[in-house]
Amino acid sequence: MSIYETIDQLFEDQKVEEAYDIVKKALTEDKENVELLWRYAAACYKCGSKLNKKEEAKKKTLYLEGREASVAAYRLNDSHFKVLKWAAIVSGELSDMLGMKERIEEGYKFKEYLDKALAIDYNESSLFHMRGRFAFSVANLSWLERKAAAAFFAEPPTATIDEALKDFEECEKLEDGAWLENNLYLAKCYLQKGNKDSGIKYLKLAVEMEADDDGERDLQAEAKKLLEKNSK
Repeated sequence: MSIYETIDQLFEDQKVEEAYDIVKKALTEDKENVELLWRYAAACYKCGSKLNKKEEAKKKTLYLEGREASVAAYRLNDSHFKVLKWAAIVSGELSDMLGMKERIEEGYKFKEYLDKALAIDYNESSLFHMRGRFAFSVANLSWLERKAAAAFFAEPPTATIDEALKDFEECEKLEDGAWLENNLYLAKCYLQKGNKDSGIKYLKLAVEMEADDDGERDLQAEAKKLLEKNSK
């Protein structure tokens, strides 16, 4: 079994910390290996996504490592689907942890990776979810944040809740409703649009699903709070 197959099997078996250690060590001897670099970015994301809110600093460090690996891979091959996919995912997750100016700068990079990846494969659910997350974040910028963005950028990003909802719905079709986080964001969109019944429907789905790690347990706790608030 090749090292790539070993790492992929560890991903499949949810042994992501072991995959992280193996690919990180391999990169010390082969720093410009695209196949190792995108897998390292994936390992960083997978390890980070399992952490809870109390481990936010560790999660950010992992996502920064993942971004460094994905940027290096992108420079070596900017048309490799897995490179583009994991560059987009890591960039999208990291942007939520950055200050407003950095978040928007990262958002432009994220959009570049995402558009190229979707041009190659338009049936990748994670990309629709991440694009929905980006649109949701931009749509919810405060007035002050929008003014600041306009001062920093000639063309600050724009997006609507309807655009976010469309991407989350596309992800739901591809995942057949089996993604806890996507169900939570569907609920948030519907609630913001005033569609309480649909919002509650997806909150219940999120709450009833099995949470696999601390990251998903945090998301489920958020869904429970929203459900209690909107069921009164």
